[in-house]
Amino acid sequence: MLRIAVQYDSPGLWEALHGLHIKSLILAGVLSGLRVEHTESLSQTLSSLTQLESLSIRVDEDSIDLWGGGGFSMV
Repeated sequence: MLRIAVQYDSPGLWEALHGLHIKSLILAGVLSGLRVEHTESLSQTLSSLTQLESLSIRVDEDSIDLWGGGGFSMV
């Protein structure tokens, strides 16, 4: 399991995770939820995690960009 706690996302964060062999991933903020501003980078990285079995994301603010209006979609 990999747990990442940061307040703000960045393209560099998503690039660092891209293609890794991660089975379980938790993304959260340090004191509250994660602020996701780079939804396209996040989407590309999540698509590249082919062994991912479990994903938990705690966001600070909900956004249409995050849940399918430009980012990834939940299926």
